[in-house]
Amino acid sequence: MNIDPKEKEKFNKIAEEWWDPSGKFAPLHKINPLRANYIAERTELKNKQILDKAYNDKKGYTAKFSLNLINIINRTQKTNLNINNFYYHGYYNTKLRCIHGFLVSKINQNFKIGNKKFFLKKSERILVEISNKFTIQSFTKLASNTGWTTKRVWLDKQKYYSLFLLK
Repeated sequence: MNIDPKEKEKFNKIAEEWWDPSGKFAPLHKINPLRANYIAERTELKNKQILDKAYNDKKGYTAKFSLNLINIINRTQKTNLNINNFYYHGYYNTKLRCIHGFLVSKINQNFKIGNKKFFLKKSERILVEISNKFTIQSFTKLASNTGWTTKRVWLDKQKYYSLFLLK
């Protein structure tokens, strides 16, 4: 790779100022979320409806798995939450490009862990999952930035899932 020394010097001089959100590059920092959304909306990531449907499946596999956390909390924290007083809801956050999974309280409820008392309002949510979603390009870049090289990628027929071989 050839790098022009003058260009390198120019960028080195502005590097410190660039990262100051209130400095002379402040307008670029302000538009960055808009730019990120624009890019996210136009990438190859499959649409929100497919992801929402996968995490709120008709047979309730994801819900059962996530609701089992109530049993684990009861056992490990010696409390008595009722699993029937919660439901699972997952949704794809397009801005953050991840699934957020929640246990949602169906009722107002009190419980205790150790000596500490807690109160959950009806419809109050407990975040139980953050599942990041990547395009092939964004995952390859992430891997590369952390010292890995993508050797091979396998995709299912619909290109919903991928498996990476990294070295």
